[in-house]
Amino acid sequence: MALFAAGILSFPIAFRKKISGLLTGLAALFILNLVRICSLFIADVHSASLFETLHMVVWQIVFILVAGGLWLAWLQRATKPRLS
Repeated sequence: MALFAAGILSFPIAFRKKISGLLTGLAALFILNLVRICSLFIADVHSASLFETLHMVVWQIVFILVAGGLWLAWLQRATKPRLS
């Protein structure tokens, strides 16, 4: 979440566009994190090895891909020329 926020805040664009991107993206990442925690709890109840794999491999990759995708989507939307 911090890297996503840093990516948006460091991009040279109007602050208003940064705020909307931050609110939307961080909310989506927060919800994804809740899903991650619930899935890890369920995995731990059923299998310790599954928990380790999900925690150390799968969810890290998912978070990186989703955060990067959200940043790219925001970047495309924020830099799109406005029709007047």
